[in-house]
This record gives sequence, structure tokens and C-alpha cells, in this order.
Amino acid sequence: MSKPELVYFNIGGRGLPIRLTFACGEVDFTDTRLSFEEFRKQKQEGSLPFGQVPLLKLGGKTYAQSYAIMKYAGTKAGLYPNDPLEAMEVDQVVLTLEDLVTPINITFYPQRYGFPEFKDEKEKLAVRKTQNSEILPPKLAQIEAHLSKNKSGFAVGSKLTIADIMIYTTLATLKSGRLDGISTSITSKYPTLEAIYAKVHAIPAVEKWLKVEAASKK
Repeated sequence: MSKPELVYFNIGGRGLPIRLTFACGEVDFTDTRLSFEEFRKQKQEGSLPFGQVPLLKLGGKTYAQSYAIMKYAGTKAGLYPNDPLEAMEVDQVVLTLEDLVTPINITFYPQRYGFPEFKDEKEKLAVRKTQNSEILPPKLAQIEAHLSKNKSGFAVGSKLTIADIMIYTTLATLKSGRLDGISTSITSKYPTLEAIYAKVHAIPAVEKWLKVEAASKK
């Protein structure tokens, strides 16, 4: 079968978890990075399934939806369980992380979700501060309580899975300082989450790929 081609922007976003999954599994793939101008052009031309990225091109077909692609990458990389119950455990962690960040995502594009556009940055910042103090902590506490039951140091089972990678990239975003109104220390009260973040960050393949990401921004 041909080499998979991942198509996304030259940012982390929804592409980074997939790139890290391929990297950790030493899966050879083509990392195609679109400019925003190229994306808009392709979207207008109707060449993007569902009008979005990331995409995975493989065997003459094009596939959409970031988690579907990440599960494929995880399977190829040996980071997605064969056991259906363990696979379900991985899915529930990843999808709960998606629940965690959905309120933040809405603040970027409120009109997509049926909300009026913010009047100004001050109004958006007020919403983010409410999320920081009232919305995110309870969900983080739920995730922490769930993960703390597994004593292996990983999210699911006793080895690295895509759940750990998604925890890492989610916390990296929250810690980044790029989200105005969201404290960079918001996850500091959750030791299990922080430990998984640190464990994934220390994986040589992750460290190597992060250097690739940094170089791509220069």
C-alpha cells in the first residue's frame, strides 16, 4: 500500500497528535502542510471532503475527521489496542478530552455553532475567563479521577496509546499561553495528567518531532 499523506496546516492543532502518533510508531508518512490561502482555494473548489482538514490520502482515497485518522495512525503505529474493551477505554479518554476543549474551540468560531460573533476581544476574554474558572476545572477533575485509577503511569493499560498522546497535546495547548484568559497553570493541580504529559514529552520520538515542528515555523 502507498505511503499515507497527512494534509493539514503548518501548525500543531489537530494535526500534531496524528503526526506524533506516526512518529512514535516510526510509520513513514508524507507531511503535507497547507497555507491558509491554499486551504481556502481548495475549499472553494470543493476538493476537501466535508470542507475541512486534516485529511489523510491513501491508496487513491481521501479520508477526513481527525480522530478517525488518528485511530488509523494508532493502529499502524501499534498504539491503538486490538482488544475492543481496551479500545473503548482509549476512545472514552480521547473523546472526553474533546469535550474538555470544545468550549474553547467555540470561542474561536462562535458563528459556526450558532452563536453571535463577539463584539470585541474583551467580550471573548470574559468568556474564556469563565471557562478557566468554572467550566474547565470540573472536567479536568473528572479526567484526573478516572486516570488515577490506572496505576501503570499510562492512560489505558500498561503501555503508550493514542490516549496518552492526546493528553499530551491537549495539555500542551492549555499550557501554551496562546489561549487568552486560560491560565497556563490550569492543569497543575492534576498530578496524573501532569505525569502523563511529562512521560510523553520525554519520549525521544516526540522530542525529535517537536524539533521538526519548531523548524517548520522558521
